[in-house]
Amino acid sequence: MADATENVISGLEGILACESSIAYIDGNVPELSFRGYQIQDIAQTLTYEQITFLIWHDRIPEGDELDQFQADLASRRAVPQPVFDLLKAMPASAHPMAGLRTAVSMLGAMDENADDISAEDNLRKAMNLTAQMPTIVAAQARLQQGNEPIAPDA
Repeated sequence: MADATENVISGLEGILACESSIAYIDGNVPELSFRGYQIQDIAQTLTYEQITFLIWHDRIPEGDELDQFQADLASRRAVPQPVFDLLKAMPASAHPMAGLRTAVSMLGAMDENADDISAEDNLRKAMNLTAQMPTIVAAQARLQQGNEPIAPDA
């Protein structure tokens, strides 16, 4: 029998996982860009909200548009009490990511429009999650320190 050489590829090395107009990743260089902007450039010059808007809308908001986007996110920061109750019930030994993942699942379960996958409703869900995740993380940190969660400051 002839010797056969087997080429084993680890993980996704050398494999095109998908094509995206939003992000480009080349781990060999390394390179990461969003909507054509290098991450090193935008991370130093844009706010979190500007980068989020850029990823979602393919442009960088400025002026009134940015102010409105920031205000819209701020108005969505509150988290329903059952989510806080769920976080309180998590074992102290649970990893913070397990708590965040569970809280996000709870938010999805509480969303009356969870099955609506229209572009408009997906944007609403993305806005809500973007605004609520910091509230959840802050609540987890307070609970781990033996304090009660507090409402976000809009």
